[in-house]
Amino acid sequence: MPHVALILLAILGVTSPSCSCSEPVAEGEGEGEGEGEGEGEGEGEGEGEGEGEGEGEGEGEGEGEGEGEACSDIINDAVDIEIQNTTAPLPDPTGGTLVSGHYRATSQTRYGQATSGSTGIVRRIALELDAGARTYAMSTITPDREFIEAGNIFIDGVTLSLNPTCPSIPATPFNAFTVDGDAFRLYATGLADEIVFVRVP
Repeated sequence: MPHVALILLAILGVTSPSCSCSEPVAEGEGEGEGEGEGEGEGEGEGEGEGEGEGEGEGEGEGEGEGEGEACSDIINDAVDIEIQNTTAPLPDPTGGTLVSGHYRATSQTRYGQATSGSTGIVRRIALELDAGARTYAMSTITPDREFIEAGNIFIDGVTLSLNPTCPSIPATPFNAFTVDGDAFRLYATGLADEIVFVRVP
């Protein structure tokens, strides 16, 4: 799928995607109908003389439209956050019990960097969790695009996997979590990246 790399980079804030990444909407002209009429008349007199006239007309028109449904109707009401670098080590995930609700990202930090400070990358991230169904929806808005994904959550201890079913892309790099009251901390340990979400009352 051509947008997979851009989608994953957009979630992590590595770059801004150049695609509209909900399920695609397609319109086209693909079906056709045709009508034809033909008439002929002929008259002949004498030997070897004859006249004939014929007319035929045909018209065909077709239109086809198709729309793909959006992955989720999640509303991104989060505020802008600026991704920060820090020289500190990534905190150890502690897991916990998922709590259903609507969450807004309040910070995103990259640990173990050579220097600390802002990356200048700004985004807004909203997350919805259904703890019973173990499903999620996430909206990431960059300065030029919004990407929405939805899928299933798999948990084993402190490890976690977000597996998108819409759009159909590989699992995201987030692989661990911590629940701390209304805070939900999502980690991509291989990239030393942490996003902190706070549940909306």
